[in-house]
This record gives sequence, C-alpha cells and structure tokens, in this order.
Amino acid sequence: MTVFSRIARRLKGSPVFIASLQAGGLMSVGDGISQTMVEKKDKFDVGRNIRFGLLGLCIIGPTLRTWYGILDRRINIQASKLRTAVVKMAVDQGIFAPIFIGNFLGINSLTQGNSLSQMKNDVSKNFKDVVISNYKLWPAVQLISFSVVPLQYRVLFVQSVAVFWNTYLSWKTNSESEGPIDSKALAA
Repeated sequence: MTVFSRIARRLKGSPVFIASLQAGGLMSVGDGISQTMVEKKDKFDVGRNIRFGLLGLCIIGPTLRTWYGILDRRINIQASKLRTAVVKMAVDQGIFAPIFIGNFLGINSLTQGNSLSQMKNDVSKNFKDVVISNYKLWPAVQLISFSVVPLQYRVLFVQSVAVFWNTYLSWKTNSESEGPIDSKALAA
C-alpha cells in the first residue's frame, strides 16, 4: 500500500480530525513565516505561534471540514459541475466568509488576552481590510476547490494555499499598523 493510499484511507476514516491537524499545522507555518520573514522579529514568539496553530486545530479545521460537507450535501446542480462549483463559491464567499472572518478576528483577539471591548475594537479595525483581501484571493481558490478537489482533500488544498493567507492574517492581527499590508514586506 502506498503512502498516498494510506493517507487517503485515513482521511476518509477521520475527516474532521485530519482536517484539524492539517489546519493547525499550516496556521502555525503561516504565523512562523509572518514572524520571521514579514515582521522580521528578533525573537520568535512561541506562544503566539502555538495560539495561531491551536486556532487552526480547534476552530478552522473542524469548521471548514463541516462547512464543506454541508455545501456538498446541500448544493448539487445535476446539469453542471461548474454551475455547482460557482453556486458553492458564491454561498461560501457571500455568506460564510464574512461571518467566519468576523468570528476568527474576535476569537484571535480574545486568545491574545484582550478584553471584550478591545476585541470589538480589533474586529472593527481589521474586518474591512481582511474581507477585501479575502475577496482578492478566495473566490478563485474556492472555485478551483469546489470544481476539482474531492471533499476529503479540500481542507488540505485550501489550507495549503492558506499558508500565504495565514501569513497575512498573522501579520494583520498581530501588528500595530493601521494601514494596509505592505506588499513589499511580504515579497522580501
């Protein structure tokens, strides 16, 4: 049995657990890239990295896998696989993404030890920029995901692309900057 077939069998047997592990690991990688390559921190913040990874493990992975399962069960236009993918992407980006982003920003702020009023302030400060940035990347990624990637690999695919997104989120939610992300800093 090949390694790929063992992974595929494991993904089918414990899809939420595996998606959670994948998301946790890749969220941690994104934060690591943010700290070392974007922010160029002198001292790596292990606690922040663990918090970001735990958000992926406990919230992002299970939520995404459950959401993708719901979309697969509820939206299936028999006439066209592409139409099905477009409708899933529209529902995902039009309804789920803004709600998920708001919740992520709030939970992330609270895990940093902020009060409820500071959390509301953080969400207000970052929500618009993050949603706009989301719409520059995720509709295209989700269209590919919903049209080509099987459900059991969807979180892995999305979180692999999301390493860059997680780097941005880590930078955005941990910086004191009020302005938009410096694309030159990300390219460095």
